[in-house]
Amino acid sequence: MRNLASHQVFLLRRASQDDGYLAHVLWAYSLAKGKDWSDLLHELDCDEQALIKLALCRNFKVTESDFAENVQKVANFSSVDVMLLSNILKRSAFLSNLKETQSDELSQPNIYLAAAREKDSGADSSNDDTL
Repeated sequence: MRNLASHQVFLLRRASQDDGYLAHVLWAYSLAKGKDWSDLLHELDCDEQALIKLALCRNFKVTESDFAENVQKVANFSSVDVMLLSNILKRSAFLSNLKETQSDELSQPNIYLAAAREKDSGADSSNDDTL
């Protein structure tokens, strides 16, 4: 099993705090999946140096028009499989969007519940009028 040295983990954690690095996206993905950096090594089927090179690459969005080109360049530079990297980046973007959507829904009043309550109380009062 591949293990990262403490100085490598420190570097990865530090880079993950800056959203300008791919480390930020990779760490968010790992957290969402309940994994750590060593698990990510296994998932990407790469060594420690490749993960560090990858993590220190410039971050880019899945929605950019040159996403495929960027993934290919980064994968070649860091010696990581392009399909594995592409899938992780797409899943990370999906999980991030899902988290934002859920956060937005929680911060807004539940309109549907309020409408249902209003409808129920309106149905009860209409029944009272007919009696």
